[in-house]
Amino acid sequence: MGTFSTALTSLVREDLPKAMEQYEVFGRVIAPGHTRADAEAARVWVGERAFERSGQLGSFAEDATFMWAWAKSDMRGLPGVEISARLRDIGIRHQVPEFTESIVDLNHFEDPWLAADQLALMAVAALKARGLTRFNHGGRAYTYLIVDDASVPEATGGEGARKYDGPAAEILAGTAPRVVNTGWTVAPGSPQGFFPDALLPVLASGLAVAIGTTGNLLDAVPELAELPRRTPVWDSASRLFHYAEQPELTFTAMEIGHYDARSQQWEWSDSGFEGSTAVRAAAVEHGADHLAAQQVSLASAPREMNAAHTLSAAAAHRGNARCWLQVPTPTGYTSLALTDPRIPLTGTDPDHACSLLDHAANLLHPLTRPSNRYPAMRALVTGFLEHHGVAMLYIGEPYFTGALFGLYELRAEFGSEGGLIRMHYDLMGTLSSAMP
Repeated sequence: MGTFSTALTSLVREDLPKAMEQYEVFGRVIAPGHTRADAEAARVWVGERAFERSGQLGSFAEDATFMWAWAKSDMRGLPGVEISARLRDIGIRHQVPEFTESIVDLNHFEDPWLAADQLALMAVAALKARGLTRFNHGGRAYTYLIVDDASVPEATGGEGARKYDGPAAEILAGTAPRVVNTGWTVAPGSPQGFFPDALLPVLASGLAVAIGTTGNLLDAVPELAELPRRTPVWDSASRLFHYAEQPELTFTAMEIGHYDARSQQWEWSDSGFEGSTAVRAAAVEHGADHLAAQQVSLASAPREMNAAHTLSAAAAHRGNARCWLQVPTPTGYTSLALTDPRIPLTGTDPDHACSLLDHAANLLHPLTRPSNRYPAMRALVTGFLEHHGVAMLYIGEPYFTGALFGLYELRAEFGSEGGLIRMHYDLMGTLSSAMP
Protein backbone atom coordinates (compact mmCIF):
# COMPACT_ATOMS: atom_id res chain seq x y z
CA MET A 1 0.00 0.00 0.00
CA GLY A 2 1.58 3.29 -1.09
CA THR A 3 2.26 6.28 1.13
CA PHE A 4 3.28 9.89 0.62
CA SER A 5 6.64 11.24 1.77
CA THR A 6 7.29 12.02 5.42
CA ALA A 7 8.03 15.62 4.43
CA LEU A 8 4.55 16.00 2.92
CA THR A 9 2.63 14.25 5.68
CA SER A 10 4.49 16.24 8.34
CA LEU A 11 3.75 19.52 6.56
CA VAL A 12 -0.02 19.01 6.26
CA ARG A 13 -0.69 16.89 9.36
CA GLU A 14 -2.13 19.75 11.41
CA ASP A 15 -4.14 21.36 8.59
CA LEU A 16 -5.52 18.34 6.72
CA PRO A 17 -8.65 17.85 8.89
CA LYS A 18 -9.63 21.48 8.36
CA ALA A 19 -8.92 21.14 4.61
CA MET A 20 -11.31 18.20 4.52
CA GLU A 21 -13.92 20.28 6.33
CA GLN A 22 -13.26 23.11 3.84
CA TYR A 23 -13.88 20.69 0.97
CA GLU A 24 -17.26 19.89 2.51
CA VAL A 25 -18.06 23.61 2.90
CA PHE A 26 -17.16 24.26 -0.74
CA GLY A 27 -19.36 21.38 -1.83
CA ARG A 28 -22.33 23.04 -0.17
CA VAL A 29 -21.92 26.35 -2.02
CA ILE A 30 -21.65 24.93 -5.54
CA ALA A 31 -24.34 23.37 -7.69
CA PRO A 32 -23.69 20.59 -10.22
CA GLY A 33 -22.86 21.94 -13.63
CA HIS A 34 -20.24 22.33 -16.33
CA THR A 35 -16.81 23.05 -14.83
CA ARG A 36 -14.20 25.12 -16.66
CA ALA A 37 -11.32 27.52 -16.05
CA ASP A 38 -9.77 30.60 -17.65
CA ALA A 39 -6.06 30.64 -16.83
CA GLU A 40 -5.58 34.17 -18.17
CA ALA A 41 -8.31 35.58 -15.92
CA ALA A 42 -7.57 33.32 -12.92
CA ARG A 43 -11.23 32.39 -12.88
CA VAL A 44 -13.06 29.08 -12.41
CA TRP A 45 -16.71 28.33 -13.16
CA VAL A 46 -18.76 25.57 -11.60
CA GLY A 47 -22.14 25.66 -13.26
CA GLU A 48 -23.23 29.30 -13.41
CA ARG A 49 -21.07 30.44 -10.51
CA ALA A 50 -17.70 32.09 -11.15
CA PHE A 51 -14.83 32.11 -8.65
CA GLU A 52 -12.01 34.66 -8.73
CA ARG A 53 -8.40 34.06 -7.64
CA SER A 54 -8.71 30.50 -8.85
CA GLY A 55 -7.18 28.27 -11.50
CA GLN A 56 -5.64 24.95 -12.42
CA LEU A 57 -3.82 22.97 -9.76
CA GLY A 58 -2.72 20.06 -11.94
CA SER A 59 -3.90 17.08 -13.94
CA PHE A 60 -3.97 13.32 -13.54
CA ALA A 61 -3.36 11.00 -16.50
CA GLU A 62 -4.25 7.38 -17.25
CA ASP A 63 -0.63 6.35 -16.68
CA ALA A 64 -1.21 7.18 -12.99
CA THR A 65 0.93 10.33 -12.95
CA PHE A 66 -0.04 13.75 -11.60
CA MET A 67 1.41 16.82 -13.35
CA TRP A 68 1.34 20.18 -11.60
CA ALA A 69 0.01 23.14 -13.55
CA TRP A 70 3.15 25.14 -12.77
CA ALA A 71 5.14 22.60 -14.80
CA LYS A 72 3.10 23.02 -17.99
CA SER A 73 5.11 25.14 -20.41
CA ASP A 74 2.05 26.49 -22.22
CA MET A 75 0.62 27.82 -18.94
CA ARG A 76 3.76 29.17 -17.32
CA GLY A 77 3.33 32.69 -15.96
CA LEU A 78 -0.44 32.83 -16.42
CA PRO A 79 -2.47 34.25 -13.51
CA GLY A 80 -4.51 31.06 -13.25
CA VAL A 81 -1.38 29.06 -12.40
CA GLU A 82 -0.21 31.37 -9.60
CA ILE A 83 -1.69 29.20 -6.85
CA SER A 84 -0.03 26.08 -8.23
CA ALA A 85 3.28 27.96 -8.44
CA ARG A 86 2.84 29.06 -4.82
CA LEU A 87 2.51 25.39 -3.89
CA ARG A 88 5.87 24.70 -5.52
CA ASP A 89 7.46 27.47 -3.44
CA ILE A 90 6.03 25.87 -0.31
CA GLY A 91 7.47 22.55 -1.43
CA ILE A 92 10.92 24.05 -1.96
CA ARG A 93 10.92 25.69 1.49
CA HIS A 94 9.87 22.48 3.23
CA GLN A 95 11.68 20.04 0.91
CA VAL A 96 8.49 18.22 -0.11
CA PRO A 97 9.25 16.14 -3.24
CA GLU A 98 5.57 15.75 -4.22
CA PHE A 99 5.23 19.55 -4.53
CA THR A 100 8.56 20.21 -6.28
CA GLU A 101 8.64 17.40 -8.85
CA SER A 102 6.78 18.41 -12.01
CA ILE A 103 5.30 14.92 -12.42
CA VAL A 104 4.40 12.77 -9.42
CA ASP A 105 4.23 9.02 -10.10
CA LEU A 106 1.33 7.46 -8.16
CA ASN A 107 1.63 3.93 -9.56
CA HIS A 108 2.81 2.56 -6.21
CA PHE A 109 -0.57 3.35 -4.67
CA GLU A 110 -3.26 0.68 -4.59
CA ASP A 111 -5.71 3.15 -6.17
CA PRO A 112 -3.77 5.88 -8.05
CA TRP A 113 -7.00 7.78 -8.83
CA LEU A 114 -7.80 8.01 -5.12
CA ALA A 115 -4.19 8.97 -4.40
CA ALA A 116 -4.52 11.86 -6.88
CA ASP A 117 -7.57 13.10 -4.95
CA GLN A 118 -5.64 12.83 -1.68
CA LEU A 119 -2.62 14.66 -3.10
CA ALA A 120 -4.85 17.50 -4.31
CA LEU A 121 -6.54 17.66 -0.90
CA MET A 122 -3.16 17.92 0.80
CA ALA A 123 -2.35 20.78 -1.56
CA VAL A 124 -5.49 22.54 -0.28
CA ALA A 125 -4.21 22.02 3.27
CA ALA A 126 -0.77 23.44 2.47
CA LEU A 127 -2.23 26.44 0.62
CA LYS A 128 -5.14 26.97 3.03
CA ALA A 129 -7.32 27.40 -0.07
CA ARG A 130 -11.12 27.69 -0.09
CA GLY A 131 -12.12 24.96 -2.53
CA LEU A 132 -11.16 22.10 -4.82
CA THR A 133 -12.95 20.54 -7.76
CA ARG A 134 -12.09 18.48 -10.80
CA PHE A 135 -13.47 17.53 -14.19
CA ASN A 136 -12.87 14.73 -16.64
CA HIS A 137 -11.00 16.10 -19.65
CA GLY A 138 -11.05 12.87 -21.64
CA GLY A 139 -10.49 9.16 -21.15
CA ARG A 140 -9.93 8.43 -17.47
CA ALA A 141 -7.93 11.63 -16.94
CA TYR A 142 -8.87 14.56 -14.72
CA THR A 143 -8.02 18.24 -14.37
CA TYR A 144 -7.96 19.58 -10.81
CA LEU A 145 -8.98 23.17 -10.13
CA ILE A 146 -8.28 25.09 -6.94
CA VAL A 147 -10.39 27.96 -5.65
CA ASP A 148 -9.20 30.74 -3.33
CA ASP A 149 -12.13 33.12 -3.71
CA ALA A 150 -12.93 34.97 -0.47
CA SER A 151 -16.65 34.65 -1.23
CA VAL A 152 -16.43 30.97 -0.29
CA PRO A 153 -17.09 30.61 3.45
CA GLU A 154 -14.09 29.48 5.45
CA ALA A 155 -14.31 26.29 7.46
CA THR A 156 -14.52 26.92 11.19
CA GLY A 157 -11.98 24.33 12.24
CA GLY A 158 -12.13 23.15 15.83
CA GLU A 159 -15.16 20.94 16.40
CA GLY A 160 -16.11 21.10 12.70
CA ALA A 161 -12.78 19.62 11.66
CA ARG A 162 -12.50 17.14 14.51
CA LYS A 163 -14.74 14.61 12.78
CA TYR A 164 -12.08 14.39 10.07
CA ASP A 165 -9.21 13.62 12.46
CA GLY A 166 -9.58 9.87 11.89
CA PRO A 167 -9.93 9.93 8.08
CA ALA A 168 -7.06 12.44 7.83
CA ALA A 169 -4.82 10.21 9.94
CA GLU A 170 -5.62 7.24 7.68
CA ILE A 171 -4.70 9.25 4.57
CA LEU A 172 -1.40 10.33 6.12
CA ALA A 173 -0.57 6.80 7.24
CA GLY A 174 -1.67 5.22 3.95
CA THR A 175 -4.21 3.04 5.75
CA ALA A 176 -7.46 4.53 4.43
CA PRO A 177 -9.83 1.60 3.76
CA ARG A 178 -10.41 0.71 0.15
CA VAL A 179 -14.11 0.76 -0.61
CA VAL A 180 -15.37 0.34 -4.17
CA ASN A 181 -18.47 2.33 -5.04
CA THR A 182 -20.55 -0.29 -6.83
CA GLY A 183 -23.24 2.18 -7.85
CA TRP A 184 -26.82 2.68 -6.80
CA THR A 185 -30.35 3.00 -8.14
CA VAL A 186 -31.31 6.62 -8.69
CA ALA A 187 -34.58 7.77 -7.16
CA PRO A 188 -37.67 7.74 -9.39
CA GLY A 189 -38.03 11.02 -11.21
CA SER A 190 -34.31 11.84 -10.98
CA PRO A 191 -32.44 12.81 -14.17
CA GLN A 192 -31.41 9.63 -16.00
CA GLY A 193 -28.49 11.07 -17.90
CA PHE A 194 -27.84 10.68 -21.63
CA PHE A 195 -27.38 6.93 -21.13
CA PRO A 196 -29.76 5.62 -18.43
CA ASP A 197 -27.98 3.68 -15.70
CA ALA A 198 -29.65 0.39 -16.65
CA LEU A 199 -28.79 0.76 -20.35
CA LEU A 200 -25.11 1.72 -20.24
CA PRO A 201 -23.86 -1.69 -18.96
CA VAL A 202 -25.88 -3.38 -21.72
CA LEU A 203 -24.10 -1.29 -24.36
CA ALA A 204 -20.72 -1.50 -22.60
CA SER A 205 -20.65 -5.30 -22.68
CA GLY A 206 -19.83 -5.34 -26.39
CA LEU A 207 -17.62 -2.26 -26.60
CA ALA A 208 -14.23 -3.97 -26.29
CA VAL A 209 -15.43 -6.86 -28.46
CA ALA A 210 -16.21 -4.48 -31.33
CA ILE A 211 -12.97 -2.54 -30.87
CA GLY A 212 -11.12 -5.84 -31.03
CA THR A 213 -12.45 -6.51 -34.53
CA THR A 214 -11.23 -3.25 -36.09
CA GLY A 215 -8.03 -4.83 -37.37
CA ASN A 216 -9.55 -8.10 -38.60
CA LEU A 217 -9.77 -7.07 -42.25
CA LEU A 218 -6.12 -6.07 -42.50
CA ASP A 219 -5.08 -9.19 -40.60
CA ALA A 220 -7.06 -11.32 -43.07
CA VAL A 221 -5.71 -9.62 -46.21
CA PRO A 222 -1.99 -8.84 -45.78
CA GLU A 223 -1.78 -7.07 -49.14
CA LEU A 224 -4.14 -4.42 -47.80
CA ALA A 225 -2.07 -4.01 -44.66
CA GLU A 226 1.03 -3.46 -46.79
CA LEU A 227 -0.48 -0.57 -48.75
CA PRO A 228 1.37 2.70 -47.99
CA ARG A 229 -1.99 4.46 -48.03
CA ARG A 230 -5.55 3.22 -47.62
CA THR A 231 -8.56 5.29 -48.66
CA PRO A 232 -11.80 3.63 -47.50
CA VAL A 233 -14.69 3.64 -49.99
CA TRP A 234 -18.28 2.65 -49.18
CA ASP A 235 -20.88 1.90 -51.84
CA SER A 236 -24.18 1.91 -49.95
CA ALA A 237 -26.18 0.82 -53.01
CA SER A 238 -24.24 -2.41 -53.52
CA ARG A 239 -23.31 -2.73 -49.82
CA LEU A 240 -19.69 -3.27 -50.73
CA PHE A 241 -16.62 -1.82 -49.04
CA HIS A 242 -13.16 -1.48 -50.56
CA TYR A 243 -10.02 0.63 -50.45
CA ALA A 244 -9.50 2.96 -53.40
CA GLU A 245 -5.97 1.65 -53.84
CA GLN A 246 -7.29 -1.93 -54.33
CA PRO A 247 -10.75 -1.48 -55.94
CA GLU A 248 -10.98 -5.10 -57.05
CA LEU A 249 -10.97 -6.33 -53.44
CA THR A 250 -14.52 -5.74 -52.19
CA PHE A 251 -16.16 -6.91 -48.98
CA THR A 252 -19.82 -7.17 -48.02
CA ALA A 253 -20.92 -4.88 -45.21
CA MET A 254 -23.94 -3.37 -43.51
CA GLU A 255 -24.33 0.28 -42.68
CA ILE A 256 -24.83 1.02 -38.98
CA GLY A 257 -25.21 4.78 -39.03
CA HIS A 258 -23.68 8.22 -39.52
CA TYR A 259 -21.96 10.56 -37.09
CA ASP A 260 -22.02 14.27 -37.92
CA ALA A 261 -19.79 16.43 -35.70
CA ARG A 262 -21.09 19.66 -37.19
CA SER A 263 -24.72 18.99 -36.26
CA GLN A 264 -23.78 16.96 -33.14
CA GLN A 265 -25.92 14.11 -34.34
CA TRP A 266 -25.93 10.35 -34.74
CA GLU A 267 -28.30 8.93 -37.36
CA TRP A 268 -29.21 5.27 -37.52
CA SER A 269 -29.09 3.82 -41.02
CA ASP A 270 -32.23 2.30 -42.53
CA SER A 271 -30.17 -0.65 -43.81
CA GLY A 272 -32.03 -3.12 -41.60
CA PHE A 273 -28.84 -4.25 -39.85
CA GLU A 274 -29.89 -6.57 -37.03
CA GLY A 275 -27.34 -5.12 -34.61
CA SER A 276 -28.81 -1.64 -34.94
CA THR A 277 -32.31 -3.00 -34.47
CA ALA A 278 -31.22 -4.81 -31.30
CA VAL A 279 -29.57 -1.72 -29.79
CA ARG A 280 -32.56 0.50 -30.55
CA ALA A 281 -34.87 -2.07 -28.98
CA ALA A 282 -32.67 -2.18 -25.86
CA ALA A 283 -32.81 1.62 -25.67
CA VAL A 284 -36.61 1.57 -25.69
CA GLU A 285 -36.68 -1.23 -23.12
CA HIS A 286 -34.55 0.85 -20.73
CA GLY A 287 -36.43 4.11 -21.15
CA ALA A 288 -34.10 5.78 -23.65
CA ASP A 289 -36.44 6.48 -26.56
CA HIS A 290 -34.18 9.37 -27.60
CA LEU A 291 -31.44 6.85 -28.46
CA ALA A 292 -33.82 4.69 -30.48
CA ALA A 293 -34.99 7.57 -32.68
CA GLN A 294 -33.74 7.66 -36.28
CA GLN A 295 -31.82 10.83 -35.52
CA VAL A 296 -30.12 11.07 -32.14
CA SER A 297 -29.03 14.48 -30.86
CA LEU A 298 -25.68 14.18 -29.09
CA ALA A 299 -25.69 17.76 -27.80
CA SER A 300 -26.40 16.67 -24.22
CA ALA A 301 -23.94 13.75 -24.20
CA PRO A 302 -20.89 14.15 -21.92
CA ARG A 303 -18.67 13.41 -24.96
CA GLU A 304 -20.54 13.31 -28.25
CA MET A 305 -18.02 11.24 -30.25
CA ASN A 306 -17.69 8.74 -27.39
CA ALA A 307 -21.47 8.43 -27.34
CA ALA A 308 -21.64 7.83 -31.10
CA HIS A 309 -18.84 5.25 -30.90
CA THR A 310 -20.59 3.43 -28.07
CA LEU A 311 -23.90 3.18 -29.94
CA SER A 312 -22.14 2.05 -33.11
CA ALA A 313 -19.89 -0.48 -31.35
CA ALA A 314 -22.83 -1.98 -29.47
CA ALA A 315 -24.65 -2.46 -32.78
CA ALA A 316 -21.58 -4.02 -34.40
CA HIS A 317 -21.31 -6.48 -31.52
CA ARG A 318 -25.03 -7.31 -31.46
CA GLY A 319 -24.95 -7.87 -35.22
CA ASN A 320 -21.91 -10.20 -35.07
CA ALA A 321 -19.75 -7.92 -37.23
CA ARG A 322 -16.52 -9.49 -38.38
CA CYS A 323 -14.91 -6.07 -38.59
CA TRP A 324 -16.14 -2.72 -37.25
CA LEU A 325 -14.84 0.34 -39.02
CA GLN A 326 -15.58 3.94 -39.95
CA VAL A 327 -15.47 5.59 -43.37
CA PRO A 328 -14.66 9.31 -43.03
CA THR A 329 -17.12 11.89 -44.38
CA PRO A 330 -16.63 15.67 -44.67
CA THR A 331 -18.22 16.22 -41.24
CA GLY A 332 -17.80 12.90 -39.46
CA TYR A 333 -17.98 9.28 -40.50
CA THR A 334 -20.19 6.43 -41.69
CA SER A 335 -20.01 3.41 -39.40
CA LEU A 336 -19.93 -0.05 -40.99
CA ALA A 337 -20.20 -3.64 -39.86
CA LEU A 338 -18.26 -5.82 -42.29
CA THR A 339 -20.04 -9.14 -42.59
CA ASP A 340 -17.95 -10.80 -45.29
CA PRO A 341 -17.32 -14.46 -44.32
CA ARG A 342 -13.78 -14.24 -45.72
CA ILE A 343 -12.86 -12.12 -42.70
CA PRO A 344 -12.10 -14.55 -39.85
CA LEU A 345 -13.09 -13.89 -36.26
CA THR A 346 -10.10 -13.70 -33.94
CA GLY A 347 -9.50 -14.71 -30.34
CA THR A 348 -7.58 -12.98 -27.59
CA ASP A 349 -4.68 -13.44 -25.18
CA PRO A 350 -3.78 -11.73 -21.88
CA ASP A 351 -1.71 -8.95 -23.45
CA HIS A 352 -4.30 -8.28 -26.15
CA ALA A 353 -7.13 -8.30 -23.58
CA CYS A 354 -5.38 -5.83 -21.27
CA SER A 355 -4.64 -3.44 -24.12
CA LEU A 356 -8.16 -3.58 -25.55
CA LEU A 357 -9.91 -3.19 -22.21
CA ASP A 358 -7.71 -0.23 -21.28
CA HIS A 359 -8.56 1.44 -24.59
CA ALA A 360 -12.27 0.69 -24.26
CA ALA A 361 -12.30 2.00 -20.67
CA ASN A 362 -10.94 5.34 -21.88
CA LEU A 363 -13.80 5.55 -24.37
CA LEU A 364 -16.48 4.53 -21.87
CA HIS A 365 -15.39 6.36 -18.72
CA PRO A 366 -16.46 9.90 -19.75
CA LEU A 367 -19.99 8.59 -20.38
CA THR A 368 -20.36 7.16 -16.89
CA ARG A 369 -21.46 8.79 -13.66
CA PRO A 370 -21.00 7.60 -10.06
CA SER A 371 -24.29 5.69 -9.99
CA ASN A 372 -23.43 3.53 -13.02
CA ARG A 373 -19.63 3.59 -13.32
CA TYR A 374 -18.88 0.25 -11.69
CA PRO A 375 -21.75 -1.67 -13.34
CA ALA A 376 -20.73 -0.28 -16.74
CA MET A 377 -17.02 -0.95 -16.29
CA ARG A 378 -17.62 -4.43 -14.93
CA ALA A 379 -19.89 -5.19 -17.91
CA LEU A 380 -17.15 -3.93 -20.23
CA VAL A 381 -14.69 -6.43 -18.75
CA THR A 382 -16.96 -9.45 -18.29
CA GLY A 383 -18.66 -8.92 -21.66
CA PHE A 384 -15.33 -9.11 -23.47
CA LEU A 385 -13.88 -12.04 -21.54
CA GLU A 386 -17.08 -14.10 -21.60
CA HIS A 387 -17.45 -13.44 -25.34
CA HIS A 388 -14.06 -15.07 -25.85
CA GLY A 389 -14.93 -18.03 -23.64
CA VAL A 390 -12.28 -17.31 -21.03
CA ALA A 391 -12.62 -19.01 -17.63
CA MET A 392 -13.81 -16.30 -15.23
CA LEU A 393 -12.85 -15.64 -11.60
CA TYR A 394 -15.43 -13.61 -9.68
CA ILE A 395 -14.17 -14.28 -6.14
CA GLY A 396 -12.35 -10.93 -5.88
CA GLU A 397 -15.30 -8.72 -6.78
CA PRO A 398 -15.91 -5.84 -6.47
CA TYR A 399 -12.18 -5.15 -6.08
CA PHE A 400 -11.20 -7.08 -9.18
CA THR A 401 -12.62 -9.39 -11.81
CA GLY A 402 -10.28 -12.16 -12.88
CA ALA A 403 -9.87 -14.60 -15.73
CA LEU A 404 -7.62 -17.56 -16.54
CA PHE A 405 -5.64 -17.86 -19.76
CA GLY A 406 -3.96 -21.23 -19.36
CA LEU A 407 -1.20 -20.69 -16.79
CA TYR A 408 -1.82 -16.94 -16.65
CA GLU A 409 -4.22 -15.02 -14.45
CA LEU A 410 -5.59 -11.69 -15.65
CA ARG A 411 -7.08 -9.08 -13.35
CA ALA A 412 -9.18 -6.01 -14.00
CA GLU A 413 -9.04 -3.86 -10.86
CA PHE A 414 -11.64 -1.28 -9.90
CA GLY A 415 -11.06 1.89 -7.89
CA SER A 416 -12.94 3.61 -5.11
CA GLU A 417 -15.19 5.39 -7.62
CA GLY A 418 -15.95 2.23 -9.57
CA GLY A 419 -13.67 3.00 -12.51
CA LEU A 420 -11.27 0.56 -14.12
CA ILE A 421 -7.90 1.48 -12.65
CA ARG A 422 -5.55 -1.34 -13.63
CA MET A 423 -5.29 -4.18 -16.15
CA HIS A 424 -2.52 -6.69 -15.58
CA TYR A 425 -1.66 -10.38 -15.72
CA ASP A 426 1.01 -12.78 -14.53
CA LEU A 427 1.57 -16.46 -13.86
CA MET A 428 -1.25 -17.93 -11.82
CA GLY A 429 -0.65 -17.53 -8.09
CA THR A 430 1.92 -14.73 -8.39
CA LEU A 431 -0.40 -11.71 -8.38
CA SER A 432 -0.66 -10.00 -5.02
CA SER A 433 -4.09 -9.60 -3.45
CA ALA A 434 -6.02 -6.53 -4.58
CA MET A 435 -8.57 -6.96 -1.79
CA PRO A 436 -8.29 -5.08 1.50
